[in-house]
Amino acid sequence: MTHQNQTLLPYSFKTAHEGLRMGRRISSWASFAHNLIIRHGIKQVIKLVRLYAIALLARIGGQPLIHVIGDSHVQAFKDISLYVLIHRVGPSTAYNLQRKSSTTNSNKQLFKIVAKSNRRDIFILVFGEIDCRIHIYNQYEKNKGKSTISELIDKTIANYGDVLNQLSQLGINFAVYSVPPAGRAENTFGSPHYASRGMRGMITGEFNQKLKLLRRERGYKFLDVYSAVCDRNGFMCDEYAFDDTHLNSKVKRIIIGRFSEEFGIELDRSPWTLGWRGILRKALSR
Repeated sequence: MTHQNQTLLPYSFKTAHEGLRMGRRISSWASFAHNLIIRHGIKQVIKLVRLYAIALLARIGGQPLIHVIGDSHVQAFKDISLYVLIHRVGPSTAYNLQRKSSTTNSNKQLFKIVAKSNRRDIFILVFGEIDCRIHIYNQYEKNKGKSTISELIDKTIANYGDVLNQLSQLGINFAVYSVPPAGRAENTFGSPHYASRGMRGMITGEFNQKLKLLRRERGYKFLDVYSAVCDRNGFMCDEYAFDDTHLNSKVKRIIIGRFSEEFGIELDRSPWTLGWRGILRKALSR
């Protein structure tokens, strides 16, 4: 799936069905399909049909769809399960996630996806790496140390926590994904102040510890991958490095294990393990 325009597509059987039901108002299914192709292009229409099929299988099998929403680190979940849908909302930060308007519109994108989803669905939030790598240290230097690193981390966690609280109040079933360890990335964003790898490692470690503390205080689910893929210095283990910033496919087995611990669901389960009779029984029992 490409990451652009994903919020235009339905994310559950209910919303997919509503979208297709609108086609009945058009003179024929052929003209409906033609209009969709003209409006979105053949590739987007194919993706819409794929999403509809996945949502239908999830409904028949009694499985939730898992929506992974966040920055580029959502790629760790790619192809991990048929029921996992990736929503990349740009280089978004945990600090600005609560803002109604930002350069990435991450808040609007997040709640738009939530609003279009089924109540059975699960959401994984992947934010904070850009804060740890770029913004926290940059703000520390920019303000000439008026606020300590720890205070800036606390403020970022508080902002992130406000959004998590909103999701909790809406009754959304979600988990927070830990920030990956510091890699060997250079100052790719051209930040005026860029921390050393050691400093970035310290910031990331403290950030994850405070995410864990927030989880314990509020009872949120937390997918702690960080502790399994960092070395004793808090840096990303070479074994798990895809590049200077991101984790590679080896992290998937850890994600599957953490997800199972938190939700009691096997993330890599295929609907076809039910067999056709099992699928039919599931469909007739609903």
